[in-house]
Amino acid sequence: MATYALFAISFLIRPIGGIIWGGIGDKIGRRTALSASILIMSGTTTLIALLPGYATIGIFAPVLLLVLRMIQGFSAAGEYAGAASFIAEYSPPAKRGLYTSLVPASTAAGLLAGSLMSAGLFWLLDTAQMHSYGWRIPFCSRCLWD
Repeated sequence: MATYALFAISFLIRPIGGIIWGGIGDKIGRRTALSASILIMSGTTTLIALLPGYATIGIFAPVLLLVLRMIQGFSAAGEYAGAASFIAEYSPPAKRGLYTSLVPASTAAGLLAGSLMSAGLFWLLDTAQMHSYGWRIPFCSRCLWD
């Protein structure tokens, strides 16, 4: 249950992030808000990949993971809403629907790629390897693409 709760917390924090990022986008600009949210997401993803395990830092490992997941959820709200608003505002009126639809389509493509990577890792690595370092690989590879 703790694993699912850790996963769910990033989704529970998103509405708060959406409200805050929306205000930042209105006051400072959508491009700035979107860029900042992408940088925060990239940074937290990198930190999760580099996070020491429980054997090294004890209870701080899951606590730091929880905090980083909360920051990821917060920044994800800015990325998704910010990207949709930014694209809608700057796309030509005749293509606005098509261009804006790329935001959820790219999200779905990313989920598919992540699922395929996870399935591939489970196929290539045994349980001990997945627990030891395998779970970090998707986080590291995302850092390379951001």
